[in-house]
Amino acid sequence: MMTISDVLPKLTDKQNLCLRFIHDFYERNRFYPSHREIAQALIVKTTNMRPYLAPLEKKGYIMADDSDAGRNIRLTRRGLEKIKLMETTQ
Repeated sequence: MMTISDVLPKLTDKQNLCLRFIHDFYERNRFYPSHREIAQALIVKTTNMRPYLAPLEKKGYIMADDSDAGRNIRLTRRGLEKIKLMETTQ
């Protein structure tokens, strides 16, 4: 019998941290973080977050919203399901 964790694509540790940060930031502030804020949280020396965000987008956990270039990351339903799954396995 397949579970939801079998269906959702696996994430690396850094991708998990990134997804968790985006979710937690939104929960606290009611708006999504900028690329710079994500870079600071992940202790990355660049603000080019494409190498970190592109895999999350490809796996369907986030999507880029072109209406706000500064804060253009949005969690998808799949991303929220992954967050809930991570919370239950901790």
